[in-house]
Amino acid sequence: MTIAKRIWLIVLIMVIGLLGLLGTSLVQMRVDLMAERKEKIHDFTELAKSLVATYQAQVASGALTLNEAQTRVLGRIAGITYGQDGYVWVHRLSDGVILTHPVKHFIGKNFSEVILSNGRPLFEEFSRLIHEHGEGYVKYPWPRPNKIEPEQKLSFIIGVPDWDWVIGSGAYISDIDQAFRERALNLGGLGLTISLLVSIIATFFARDISRPLSKVTEAIDALSYGHVNPDIQFKNRSDEVGTLARAMVNLNNTTIAMNEWREKRKSLRLQAENERRDALTKMAVTFEQSVHCIVQKMANATKELQSIVNDVSDAEEECLDVIGVKAALELDLSATTTKNNEVSTPYIDFMPDRDHNVEDICVRLHEAHKTIGEIVHMIGQLTTHANLHALSLDRLHEHVKSADGPSDTPRSIIVLRKLTGKDAEAYREHLLRLDVTSRASRFCTNTTDKAIHKYVESFNWNRDSVIGYYSDDLIRATAEITYSSPPSPIDAELAFSVENEYQNSGIGTKMMTIALHAVYNRGVRTAHVICHARNGRMRKIALHNGGKANFDNIDDEFVAAIDVPMSEVGHLLANLGMWQ
Repeated sequence: MTIAKRIWLIVLIMVIGLLGLLGTSLVQMRVDLMAERKEKIHDFTELAKSLVATYQAQVASGALTLNEAQTRVLGRIAGITYGQDGYVWVHRLSDGVILTHPVKHFIGKNFSEVILSNGRPLFEEFSRLIHEHGEGYVKYPWPRPNKIEPEQKLSFIIGVPDWDWVIGSGAYISDIDQAFRERALNLGGLGLTISLLVSIIATFFARDISRPLSKVTEAIDALSYGHVNPDIQFKNRSDEVGTLARAMVNLNNTTIAMNEWREKRKSLRLQAENERRDALTKMAVTFEQSVHCIVQKMANATKELQSIVNDVSDAEEECLDVIGVKAALELDLSATTTKNNEVSTPYIDFMPDRDHNVEDICVRLHEAHKTIGEIVHMIGQLTTHANLHALSLDRLHEHVKSADGPSDTPRSIIVLRKLTGKDAEAYREHLLRLDVTSRASRFCTNTTDKAIHKYVESFNWNRDSVIGYYSDDLIRATAEITYSSPPSPIDAELAFSVENEYQNSGIGTKMMTIALHAVYNRGVRTAHVICHARNGRMRKIALHNGGKANFDNIDDEFVAAIDVPMSEVGHLLANLGMWQ
């Protein structure tokens, strides 16, 4: 329902209430008029009776005779009139003869034969009322003075038993009705005037409120649909409509500012996405170049290894030839020393040269084995870094691909790398972020913050290794490798930690793969995975990688031995006969 309709509803309710009040007032006014007339005729009748009482007292005192007193009092009563047709009359109670009346020819006449509507004679009704109550009101038809047609009249009569008189005065009902109509018309006119005035005022206020509100509502609808700068009127009004209009102006300005801010934010986001995409693409290219360089170095190292192997094979054959020649010469020398002195001399001269060649070959073999060891160590390091770079590159490509799609949420950049002593603080912060369950899974016991600080401070960064999984420049998971006897370790222990919100996402499986490649490149053939016995996920990963549980206590820890799988570089060197 609109405001205008509500205002008209209020006006309608008010008019109905006014009409109800007017009707009640008219009924009450009619009752009041009748009571007023009754009181009036009662007062004039009592006045006449008081005159009679005065003259009765004079008769009793002997000042006047009865006839004189009655004649004088009747004269004075005949002079009592009021209003347009108000008067007082007197008639005898016993026979109904009128003693005084404004209509002169009524005086002396007997009206006892006048019949009322109930069939009883009028003056007989008067007599009954006087005898029973001494006074009372009577309604009956009676003509006005100087009129013929009777009208309904209400009279008050009172008896004077000592003189056998009845004194009465009355009012015509039509006079009461006329007075009521006049007052009703006046009151009705006043009510109508008030209703019209209220209607006019309500119409003015309804138009003054509803039309501006309608305009402001249209502006609000326009703003709600994203249309800025609507036509907002009535801003200069000092009432609530003006306040609402000014608030709409402020809302419009705020909407414009918000739209500009959204456009600027969208532009900055697109710019940031483009810059991030370019940076990620550049990083991806750099990683690919690094991997390509590593692969190239591995290829060159393989060729060099092949050349060294060929040289070693040639050297071995040459050593065998020298040994065979030397043995043959010794046999020949013992048999022909005495017979042919000319032939033995060259052979004897040849022996020192052969011995010198053997020594050179041994030196070359020693240097070749040393070079092979260095190359194998370098290939192991290159393989570890290549694996880390490859996994980071896969994550990077996934991020670049996902960055091409529409999104308002920045995506995390994932990096895996080997930690150094400079990363001790970041490693400690990662361990401190682990919840109680994750700490127990990592250290096989409940571990306090103080114990973690002490653990990181005592960590041997020169002997052992930690591979970190970075997300948004924070370490979120680690694979810790503890070697048994450097520099030629034969055994290693693996321990893993993953923050709670990054669990169940495959990170532990990837970290296990990287750690196994890393320990294999260090010459480790058996790795032991240690975790809490209740760490079901890590137990499953260890068993999936071929682990064999050699210690499993449900209340303590789980230890599984894994035969470390050979990496692709190891297979290459094994095929060349250079990997044990």
